[in-house]
Amino acid sequence: MVNLIFRTHYATTDHGCLALVGSLSEFGTWNPEKGIRANQHPEGTWEAKVSLSAGQDLEFKWVILYGDNYVRWEDRPNRYIKTPVEDTAYTSTWNEELEITELKSIPVVSALRNRKRDLQPVTQLSELESQTEAVNRRVTGGSLQQINDNLSKELQSVRRMSPLLQDLTEKHTMKAKKYSVYNRRICPLIAKCLALVMVISLWCLLEL
Repeated sequence: MVNLIFRTHYATTDHGCLALVGSLSEFGTWNPEKGIRANQHPEGTWEAKVSLSAGQDLEFKWVILYGDNYVRWEDRPNRYIKTPVEDTAYTSTWNEELEITELKSIPVVSALRNRKRDLQPVTQLSELESQTEAVNRRVTGGSLQQINDNLSKELQSVRRMSPLLQDLTEKHTMKAKKYSVYNRRICPLIAKCLALVMVISLWCLLEL
């Protein structure tokens, strides 16, 4: 269904009422008493509204209804339209041709609401990105803090182990020095003793 608005300008001085009469049943099928009564606005503007299915053939005229059942018709051929697919306004003065205006089917307020609705995914995406960045900052900060804590613990462990390592190093150094003295002094003496034993053994054998 499409919304159609019909407007005309006629200043009545004898308390007449304007109506739309036409070929469709909504327009009274040319019966003035069953036509669409128009609402009067200031300065002689009359307006009638109707909802119709698109693609219908419509012939119509403006008429003036008087209280004594007298009807005055426009002195011109029937106007003809094919009902459109979009909301449309038809404006004409009495007995003149139509001026057709396609209506904005979405009012300004609705259009603004639709615009806000269209922007909602973008806004939600921006909010999601902001939340993601905040989470990343928290996660990254937490990871760095955890790494720092682990490094601090390792350093403390190394510091605690340093005296032990120093003691072990000193002990190994002392042992190495002792072995060095042993090699330099004891080993030659042992060699001399062994040589002496061998000489004595040979001498004993020769005596026998």
